Amino acid sequence: MSMINTGMSGMFAAQTALNVASSNISASTIPGYTRQQVNLATNMHGGVYVSDVRRMTDSFLTDQVRDTSTAYGYSTAYYSHANQLETLVTSDGSSLSPALTGMFGALNSATSDPASDAARQTVLAQASDLASRFNTLHGSLQKQSDLANDQLGVMVDDVNSLLSDIAEINDSIMASQTGSGVPNGLLDQRDQAMQKLSELMDVTVDARPDGTVDIFLPQGDPLVMRGKANQVSLNPGDPDSDRMTLSLVTDTAEKPLKTIGGSIQGVLDFQSDVIDPAMRELGRMAVVISDAMNTQLGAGVDLNNKPGSDLFSNINSIEAMRERVEASRENTGSGVLEVEISDSSKLSADDYSLEITADGQYILTSAGKVVSKGDQRLLTTDKGVTVDGITIKVGEGELKPGDSFGIEPTAGFSGSMDMVMESPDDLAFSGAYDTPGDNSNLLELAKLEKAHLIEGNKTLGDSWNLLVTDVGNTTAQAEGSYNATKVLHEEASSALSSVAGVNMDEEAGNLLIYQQAYQANAKVIATAQQLLDTVLNL
Repeated sequence: MSMINTGMSGMFAAQTALNVASSNISASTIPGYTRQQVNLATNMHGGVYVSDVRRMTDSFLTDQVRDTSTAYGYSTAYYSHANQLETLVTSDGSSLSPALTGMFGALNSATSDPASDAARQTVLAQASDLASRFNTLHGSLQKQSDLANDQLGVMVDDVNSLLSDIAEINDSIMASQTGSGVPNGLLDQRDQAMQKLSELMDVTVDARPDGTVDIFLPQGDPLVMRGKANQVSLNPGDPDSDRMTLSLVTDTAEKPLKTIGGSIQGVLDFQSDVIDPAMRELGRMAVVISDAMNTQLGAGVDLNNKPGSDLFSNINSIEAMRERVEASRENTGSGVLEVEISDSSKLSADDYSLEITADGQYILTSAGKVVSKGDQRLLTTDKGVTVDGITIKVGEGELKPGDSFGIEPTAGFSGSMDMVMESPDDLAFSGAYDTPGDNSNLLELAKLEKAHLIEGNKTLGDSWNLLVTDVGNTTAQAEGSYNATKVLHEEASSALSSVAGVNMDEEAGNLLIYQQAYQANAKVIATAQQLLDTVLNL
């Protein structure tokens, strides 16, 4: 090869290297950009050429970043919501403790003068404040649950957008491949999309020889197959419409998804592990104190020498009993279930599922375990079926095989609890008729503060403190998991960045090296030209 051709090949190679170095520098701040490197090779007869422009990445480190992103996304979402809930239940403005203390403090104060109108007004005011505090807490928990559902909607939209983007990039890669390989910019875009996707859900990536990738859920369900993207659907639960469910939608079917991982799973698990138990426990406390107060007042006599009446909402009104049940949308029967609180001291903070089998049996389960089963006709009797302090019966209509119901005996009552007594004279503080100054029933009311009213031998205060403690412990564990996964994710990202990231000092050095190489090769060409001119002049 002549000197001119040798110099020209060197200049072209140096020019390409300068272009790559300048691209690295200009794109260094773009998220997901992978550093590129020029690889040179020698020609058989002298000179050099650009063999390829290589993306400086590492498949093992890239997979590790995706894996840690999934765990980090889960822990971030879970801890964020748990921390908000802990702030709510420990705040003086929303804690139940001051309201309980105020209620029983007013009752104790009234014992010295049970006929005092002022003392009685204070009791009613404190009862109203207690009911209001239950309502506020319930509303705050419901709001956080609703916000979590809204967040799930946004996340699922993001997932579907990313899946479509990856499928489109796959198509572009297949259409844009050249003899020198796949366009690096498309690979960067796809890696960035897969990185974002892995934060939202757990995925596995299978690279094809043609440069495209297939993406699956860990259990093997396909999300992307070359240029075809399936979609994830978010749907109201059945029968609990407040709890969202996920499914994978393909051209031929819609398959329910149990576990999806990532930040989406973090939100779902927070709802089922933290929010739902907290709402059920809060509701149980509201039911228990309403029932205990109303029952004790019913045993006494008021200032007008009449039997005592309810201070709080009736826990077994028709409306309350039916609100504890949600029927499946797939039911073919017209049966309407009612759930009566038959013994609030035995009431658990669990939820239940009831199914009617093809052979006319009912099966009642809780936490995956059967707690009662038998002939469905038992549900239509006046006695109904009693378990854990609740009695389940059919209020109207008819049950059909395949019908199912979700039962939450306590979750909603804290939101509807109300102080219903209209006059302070109606407070039945006396234990017997014709004794208006007697405080014997009032003393029994005051004893309820320390009474073990809640299943598990707990007082009302014990139950609230346990709820706060459980939320605090859950949040502490979530914070520990968050910190651990954050460190692992940062370490994995740092390791990948050390390979794929742009080092400005290195690129500045490359600019100087290839600038000098360009100038030297230009000098070779100039020298060859001078020699040629000399020969021609001879």
